[in-house]
Amino acid sequence: LPGVSAGASYTLTDLDMEGEADTTIHQFQAKIETDYLLHGSNILTFGVDEVLQMSNIYEKFGGWVPMESLGHEILYNEYTMDTDGNRIVHSSAYALWSFGTEKSTLRGELGIRGEHYYLWNDGYDFNTVPVVNPRLSLNWTPIRNAGLFEAITISAGSGIFSQFPLIL
Repeated sequence: LPGVSAGASYTLTDLDMEGEADTTIHQFQAKIETDYLLHGSNILTFGVDEVLQMSNIYEKFGGWVPMESLGHEILYNEYTMDTDGNRIVHSSAYALWSFGTEKSTLRGELGIRGEHYYLWNDGYDFNTVPVVNPRLSLNWTPIRNAGLFEAITISAGSGIFSQFPLIL
């Protein structure tokens, strides 16, 4: 534009820029779980979990834009988007063996979890391959009620965790 220098700032009276954006995320979850007491402090837990997540995106921006293709005119330009975002269903099933109590010298968990994701939107879908994730956690408490300490516990655990990006 004539008279405009790179890196300079200018105030144009009554030429405001405005905008708004809103992303709404809805999430619904259902879970069914049951415990079965084997004997003593050994418990088997089984469950299924389902999560549905949906999003809606609304954006509106407007402002004065130099349109060089029209001979250096400054025109008001408005952009509006109102669309559904991705829909994702996350399904999982799991089994867990827990043993020991808070007073046990050794307690822990051994489990496995299967997970699956399905994503869809207008014109496309994405179906993942189900994955299996193991986990193990152990807590060893060799010392109890010794002087200043109520208990000294050493913990170790390992597992695999899978996650799918929910907002793309």
